[in-house]
Amino acid sequence: IKSKADIREMASSLKYTGVIAHRAGISVQETAAALGILAESGLRGSMAGTTLRRVIQGLINPKNQEAFRSLGLSMEQIDPAKVGLVGAFQALQRAGVPLAKMFELFDIRGAAGAAAFLEQSVALGTFTQAIRDSEGAAARLAKIMTDVLGDDLKRLGISFRDLAITITSDLNPAIVSIAKSLGNFMTANKGALAS
Repeated sequence: IKSKADIREMASSLKYTGVIAHRAGISVQETAAALGILAESGLRGSMAGTTLRRVIQGLINPKNQEAFRSLGLSMEQIDPAKVGLVGAFQALQRAGVPLAKMFELFDIRGAAGAAAFLEQSVALGTFTQAIRDSEGAAARLAKIMTDVLGDDLKRLGISFRDLAITITSDLNPAIVSIAKSLGNFMTANKGALAS
């Protein structure tokens, strides 16, 4: 599974949504997956972050309780801390939330994201699981890279040390000769150099 969001865009998005997602009980994996879904929908960077923040605010805002009730949903059924974003949007999808209600719940900035999550709630779940599954692989890859890099750096250090020994032993007679010549020159010209 791929996302159109690059690292810079993801970092920009997280500036706008990271804190509220964490406080709402949404995992980093699900937050990243949601931002990936938004990127696929054409919302990237700060726009994606602002959109996701508005969506989360709409889901947890107690003022929306009556609007959710009118859809036959309780706040518990859409609470991302209890059911995740996937569960919240699957519940909204089953309730058949109309577009006008999405604007009421998520305002104009969040409605586009909410619509994307409604349309792609299955993809959101799949993407979240793929990110969770990749964590072990990423950790194993990082360890392999560190081990290989560590070995390569050790070999590089040994190579530099061997090179320094070779250079020193090859140049040692020349360095000794230059040092002796410089010493002899200084001794011979002691008076001239002092004045």
